[in-house]
Amino acid sequence: MARTISVMATLIATFTFTAAFTISGGFKNENPDEGMATLISKPAFQAFVITDTIAMTSSMTAAVIVFWSSSRRNSDSFIDTLPFAIALTWIALVAMALAFVTGLLSSTRAPQHNIVEDNPFLFVFRLAKMIS
Repeated sequence: MARTISVMATLIATFTFTAAFTISGGFKNENPDEGMATLISKPAFQAFVITDTIAMTSSMTAAVIVFWSSSRRNSDSFIDTLPFAIALTWIALVAMALAFVTGLLSSTRAPQHNIVEDNPFLFVFRLAKMIS
């Protein structure tokens, strides 16, 4: 069980670290804001940064706890800390999923509603109403 938790926590930390440094939208090139993320003002991007940070810190903490408790020769401390590492790994999994969703939301545009494509019947009805 400890090996599985340590592998999962390490993989989550790797994924979230990579996501933090490959920021969607790129960076600004203007002098006053040079190096800042272009999507910094979007709430979805801010939520991405927060959830990605939560996922990374909780997974790294879980990996350190498993490593630390398994290196000690006292089996009672390992049994006591394993549920905490499992809980942190679950938090990291949920936060990583939320980071993925918020990252997608921040990098995509809001959908443009087109009445012709969404509901052709409603389009014809409104067109007939406008004509009559």
